[in-house]
Amino acid sequence: MAGQAFSNWWKIARPYVKAYREVWIGFGIVSVVVYKIKYGGKKAVADKPAH
Repeated sequence: MAGQAFSNWWKIARPYVKAYREVWIGFGIVSVVVYKIKYGGKKAVADKPAH
């Protein structure tokens, strides 16, 4: 079911993905930059103190 939905979506989206390749690359770079700024390499869980 999900495979069929993806296949139908891909048939529609494929020309746009090819035409706007630079946009998708830029979107990926911006996403990484925003992630780095937001989380700044911090761990999600703080380290436990070593007693």
